[in-house]
Amino acid sequence: MRSRQARIPSTLFVLTMTCAAAVPACAADGSFLFVSNRDGHMQIYAMQEDGSGERSLTSSAGGNNQPAWSPDGKRIAFTSTRDGNPEIYVMNVDGSGQTRLTDHSHFDAHPSWSPDGRQIAFVSARDGRVNVYVMNPDGGNLGAVTRMDEEKGIGAPIWSRDGQRLFFTASVDGKNQIFSVKVDGSELKDLTSGQSKLAKGEPALSPDGEWLAYTVQERGPVNIHAMRTDGSQTKRLTDNTAENYSPHWSPDGRRITFVSSRDDMVRSEVYVMNADGSDPKNLSRHPRDDFEPRWLADGNSVLFVSLRDRHAQLYLAHLDGDAPKRLTRSQAFELEPTPCCLARKPALAVTGVVPDTRQAHR
Repeated sequence: MRSRQARIPSTLFVLTMTCAAAVPACAADGSFLFVSNRDGHMQIYAMQEDGSGERSLTSSAGGNNQPAWSPDGKRIAFTSTRDGNPEIYVMNVDGSGQTRLTDHSHFDAHPSWSPDGRQIAFVSARDGRVNVYVMNPDGGNLGAVTRMDEEKGIGAPIWSRDGQRLFFTASVDGKNQIFSVKVDGSELKDLTSGQSKLAKGEPALSPDGEWLAYTVQERGPVNIHAMRTDGSQTKRLTDNTAENYSPHWSPDGRRITFVSSRDDMVRSEVYVMNADGSDPKNLSRHPRDDFEPRWLADGNSVLFVSLRDRHAQLYLAHLDGDAPKRLTRSQAFELEPTPCCLARKPALAVTGVVPDTRQAHR
């Protein structure tokens, strides 16, 4: 089975796609962000949800990616290599005021805003090993949250809804597991090694902050599971011999979108299922690869990247079954769709994770 990152040029995946990001905030004008190499470097762009109003926010030499909305939708943190190695920057939503926050010879990447907007978590190799750090949005008060003694391959941090803890992946005996830690560095917990020694990844936090969806790399297949944020009540949401990955919760917590190769065990398709794993449906329905699904704020539409036009382009699919709509039209690669999905509070607590029945092709 092909590597999930082998479907587009690997040079476009520098420090991307390590784990699922926390659900971002919402800009006042309903924009979403994406990155594109259409000018020869990876740049950050914004676009309206209907495909109009496309504009470039960065234009520097070097790559710019991993955009992250601030909770108030007014600022964007991102990673840039414009100064020679990956560093964390912040800019206004219109691309103005681009300011470098970190300055170190080792990489800093994967910025993630705290729910109150007062801190930014990120990963850095500045101590010779990859660890999780936090800083103020102006770059001040920077400090380590984790102090791993070995090279752990730490993934992008995700904030708990109350801003008290961070979730991330790190290697244990060569296999990634999911950890949580308090922001002050105390109470580091391995949430998943006790389940099995299989690799876990791509943690995605539910809108009510109670559940984590994540992937489990089995001996061949990859399936999606869910657990409470303390590591309890683990449930299997997909159960097949394909690759199922990139889980993301809908804004109301009722559904999860994900990518699966179940149709022919080769190509990737964008699916949606109920939060308990039932009723999986193919949204993208195309013989070429579709991936990186992200919900829009209405909870009825999903952005995704498709190779159906031989370049990675952005499409929009609706749950009503209409044919996906193409949003970008370039000869480049458009990646990392980053909508601002929390325009509304979740309509309900996520209580439907426990499956009542098993489905043969789930």
